[in-house]
Amino acid sequence: MKNTARRVAIFVALAATPVQAAAPVLDQINPGDPASTFTLAIGGPSSQTIAQTLTVGIEGRLTEIRVPVGCESGRLIAEIRDVNASTGLPGATIIASRAYRAAHFPELVGADLTAISFGGRVRVTPGQQIAIVLANPTGSCGILPGVPGDSYVNGAGWTTDDVNPDWVPLSLSGPDDFGFESYVRTPGGA
Repeated sequence: MKNTARRVAIFVALAATPVQAAAPVLDQINPGDPASTFTLAIGGPSSQTIAQTLTVGIEGRLTEIRVPVGCESGRLIAEIRDVNASTGLPGATIIASRAYRAAHFPELVGADLTAISFGGRVRVTPGQQIAIVLANPTGSCGILPGVPGDSYVNGAGWTTDDVNPDWVPLSLSGPDDFGFESYVRTPGGA
């Protein structure tokens, strides 16, 4: 009887011990260019929306992206979308979406990254292409571009605005990208 009670007590103690979730792993990165003398607008008078396509390298669940964004006003809407396989453009299917008040971000754009959480709801596999889409329909934000040129070769930067409602390449000095990091929680927790 004592052994049974002891086993039950051990089982209850183990069952009550919280399981620590594995920390997300850095999957893709394209540093913002701290030497940049300008930022890319998100929202503002032209209602510019920007996107960055990327190629997933790790299987798991996308937990967050981190971006060098600064916001003056409004709400930044961050979406994860599919990518059109034939064109490479950000697709119309929204896989996940989050909205943040401008106060979530620094007021001025800098090299510091701010996390945008997707809570691990987005399942990703190696080789899959997804798009990070950032918009601010009610205010103005900015983001630091990547190093000039095609600094992230596994994807591309895109933009739309009031004048160009279709996606066009982000082109400052040829094909360009914006700064970002993506984090994935792997199935095994590694």
